[in-house]
Amino acid sequence: MRKIVALSALAGMLLLTGCGEDTTDGGFNEDAPVITLLGDRDIEITLGTHTIPEPGYTATDTQDGDITQRVSVTNNIDLTRAGTYTVTYDVMDSDGFTDTATRTITITDPSNNNINKDAPVITLDGDRNIEIALGTRTINEPGYTATDLQDGDLTNSVNITNDINLDRAGVYRVTYSVTDSDGLQGTATRTVTIRGNGNVIPYDGDQTYKGSVPEIKFPGGDPLYLALGQEYDTAYSATDFEDGDLGALVEIEGSDFNINQTGTYSVTYRVTDSDNNTVTKVRTVYVGNYETGNDTSTWSDNTWNDIEVSDLDNFKTWYSETCGKTFNDSLYNENTGYYNGAITCSNRGLDSIDLTTMSIFSSIRSVDFSHNNLDYIDLSPFYSTRVIEKVDLSHNNFSSIDFTPLYNLKNINELWINNNNLNYTKSEREEIYRGFNNKSFTIFF
Repeated sequence: MRKIVALSALAGMLLLTGCGEDTTDGGFNEDAPVITLLGDRDIEITLGTHTIPEPGYTATDTQDGDITQRVSVTNNIDLTRAGTYTVTYDVMDSDGFTDTATRTITITDPSNNNINKDAPVITLDGDRNIEIALGTRTINEPGYTATDLQDGDLTNSVNITNDINLDRAGVYRVTYSVTDSDGLQGTATRTVTIRGNGNVIPYDGDQTYKGSVPEIKFPGGDPLYLALGQEYDTAYSATDFEDGDLGALVEIEGSDFNINQTGTYSVTYRVTDSDNNTVTKVRTVYVGNYETGNDTSTWSDNTWNDIEVSDLDNFKTWYSETCGKTFNDSLYNENTGYYNGAITCSNRGLDSIDLTTMSIFSSIRSVDFSHNNLDYIDLSPFYSTRVIEKVDLSHNNFSSIDFTPLYNLKNINELWINNNNLNYTKSEREEIYRGFNNKSFTIFF
């Protein structure tokens, strides 16, 4: 007989369950950590034994490496009572992904020859690791059964306990236990993970979440572009799932930069919530007189105001002939090399492309060379470019790309290289990502 129930509230709190990574079916998350149990998974001792040696375990993660020290070990063992017990091993990596492993401990009573055979067994239906989002109000119990060799079906006798708080992100356990007519006990455990508001929840030594992480946003955009002399508006919002508006607690550093000097500036915003979770966000601000064009100052390590008119004319000619486009002069500042627009050269059927004339730019909103037949591209003309917010090389025939010239970019938000013949391994993708200065961007493989 299978019993399906909904987890109920305990101690005035609604029950929550959250899905953790299921590493046994190989499909949920290839980046989840893996716990390996050493020695036997089923250990038998006799009643009266006062200690149980731990055979050992390891925990590894593709990105974090050896995380054995983070493993949390819990159990419900009663050394004074014969029965079958469960030792649960849990671990979480730095991205918030989890793995769980269990070991069974059977305590036998020499005065009862049937004890080792007669302990009831609880079988859990569905996933042993469940994940839900913070704010979910109900969770359906996947189901369970309990059987005993002598007593038969004990499903209706199963007792379920948990420490779930639906109003708080965390890792929780649901414990199922049943006792047969001989006083022998069987147990099973299900893990429920409640994730926060989309941010990574920090790991702590007790294998629990520390609540939802605050989020800082900039209504004016990030990065921000200011004309020379334009006042900097520090406007921002800071919110947290549990605490709500944290705007009054935000600390700001670096907002007193010289708005009359062209350059790149960083303003740091920091806030800490009631769970002591601290979030730091750095906003990049580019200052230059983009409207009047009378700024003759230079970037910190590159001079752009010595560009010859012929260089710009050469680019315009190339852009028209190669890309079939007309350059928008009103968006370009020859003094700073900043172009507040997109360079588009997609759907041209190009087998090759020479980007030499694009070296005149210090900053470009985006460049698009997608949907062509390119199998090679030399990005070295961008070596001195400081900002390209989006680079699109998708839908071509690349089998390899040298991204080195882009590694010096102070800001890049998106890199599109999907629908090519690249076939990067996971480690190769990570190596590409590590090469860039800006870590908060997305590569579309």
